[in-house]
Amino acid sequence: MNQFCPASNRLKHPRTAAPFRLDHLLKERQDLFRWPKTFEADIHAITAHIGEAASAGVLTGIETDLQEKAERAARTALGLSDGVSAVFGHSIIQLLEQVLITRSENHPVSTLNRDFFLFDKTLMKLGIAQEKFPTLDELIRKSPSHHTVLLSAPNNPTTQDLSPCELESLVSAREGLVLLDEAYVLFSKAPEHRLAFLKKHPNLVLLRGTSKSGLAGIGLGYMLCCETTAVEFLQSRVSSMISAIQAAMAIRLFGKYDELRRMAARLAGMRDDTGRRIAQETRCHPVSGSCDFLLLRTGRSDCSEIVSTMNDSGIPALAYQRLPGYEDAVKLFPAAFERGDDIVRILSS
Repeated sequence: MNQFCPASNRLKHPRTAAPFRLDHLLKERQDLFRWPKTFEADIHAITAHIGEAASAGVLTGIETDLQEKAERAARTALGLSDGVSAVFGHSIIQLLEQVLITRSENHPVSTLNRDFFLFDKTLMKLGIAQEKFPTLDELIRKSPSHHTVLLSAPNNPTTQDLSPCELESLVSAREGLVLLDEAYVLFSKAPEHRLAFLKKHPNLVLLRGTSKSGLAGIGLGYMLCCETTAVEFLQSRVSSMISAIQAAMAIRLFGKYDELRRMAARLAGMRDDTGRRIAQETRCHPVSGSCDFLLLRTGRSDCSEIVSTMNDSGIPALAYQRLPGYEDAVKLFPAAFERGDDIVRILSS
């Protein structure tokens, strides 16, 4: 879990133990995704409407209606084909836990050595063993076909994404589920290309959320999969469905999905512009990736001084010093992209 240092209001990343200021992370995505006031007004109207329904004793009917409308809104916004379903939950991790409980079948889950740190914690919490592989190619060749595969795509922390060919090789050769955590999918080069795989490959499950869109407060995640998998999941899940408020906000969110794509594209452009400037004006090498953050290879074995200087200057960053193969890497969070002059000055010095 995240460890707080109250005296300095700093947060230590659980993998790197590198400190960065908490207040930057609390605001950065809300500030960068500038949702219009109309969306905020919608939220207040929704809350009032549901409160009236609860007072009148008709909330159950409204909840069912809103959840059905939320799925239809997702289908329309994402262009889901027949035979593909959207299932809502409270977060990506909550949905992931439910799927793993339902389908792990006492087999180890295949993962990569470098992937999202919460995968390790989630599997440990559920008592599910995992088998780690150094590369995707080795996972495809050596992981038993009936085992579940769990990956983040785009990958967090390396920012690399799965190509269509890699995904085809992965899912077509397997009987077990392939679970992709797509938390950063809006920032990838082709965010919707994987949707076409869902009908063709019933073992593929895509997990998405709203936290990277400046809407973490909604507490909403959703799973995209074939109808058969969705029905099995809904019949066996332990936790409750999303609330009426969450469903109503999902309807509004997917109603503004084109706007969400535009905001994500703007942020990805800021990421790429910052990376190009750093490449041109410093000795650091930005990694061309598909997440909302920017990963820099500094060529230095110890990046703690760079990160400390950035944090003290109000630039949210952390070092990957404990991640094998990435000891020289620095992660710049989205709120840093408007501080290009300061970043270049720090890296140059």
